[in-house]
Formats: sequence, C-alpha cells, structure tokens
Amino acid sequence: MSFGNELVYPFPAVQYIPLTLTMLQQGLIPKKTFRSEQPRLIVGVEINLSREAILREYEIEGFPATDSNSFPILALNLEIEAVKYRGYYVTMVGQKKVGTYQYYTIPSNYFYKKNLFFELYNIGTAEKLANTSITLK
Repeated sequence: MSFGNELVYPFPAVQYIPLTLTMLQQGLIPKKTFRSEQPRLIVGVEINLSREAILREYEIEGFPATDSNSFPILALNLEIEAVKYRGYYVTMVGQKKVGTYQYYTIPSNYFYKKNLFFELYNIGTAEKLANTSITLK
C-alpha cells in the first residue's frame, strides 16, 4: 500500500521515512523578474554557497542558522506540505506559491546515502514542480 498517488510514492508506504518539516522563515520575494518567479529548490550547503546569487536574483537577505542535526531547504515560489525519505530520494509534496519563499529544515540524521535527490510534486496532480540534488560530505 502506497501513500496516495503512486506516481509520487511508487513503493509501499513502509519503505518511506516521514520527516518532520519545520518552517523557520517565510516571506514575499521582493524582486519580480521572470527568473525570480520560477519554482526552485536550494538545499543544504548550497544555500550558503548561493547567498550572493539569492540576494541579487531575489533580494532575500539571510536565513536563520541551523544546527548539525537539521538539513535546510529553501523553497522559492513553492510551499512544501510533507516530506518522506527513501534511499537516494527525498520526496516532497506541496504546491506552487509564486512570489513567496519558505525556509524549512528537516532532520538530517535519517540520511544514510551520500547522494540525495530532492523532488517536489504537486499534491493534487503529481506534476513535478522542482528538483535538485546534493552530495553530502
């Protein structure tokens, strides 16, 4: 038995680890351009590495610090509602929310693979809204 849509969760529910999603910050994206209105996920250390680009492209300044047991996710023009982890994949469901950003954390202690793929699907239609990947140290 799967979680709802089998396109999003093709494996039995018992194979997924539900992760607690904690919102630390949210707001409106001040800069309005075609690029700044596209859905985008930025995760982990990539958030700090992209700090100047985020400021330049979105005019968003700074995010709260996270501890070593938390893994940060920046959702641009997206809202995440639930997160589940299985193997190499962090599967999220949510929706587009143009003109906004949300900064979340999830627990990092469940990750047992070095390479992770993050995918966000529309909760109603199963359309893939955004994806990214990262290699953990």
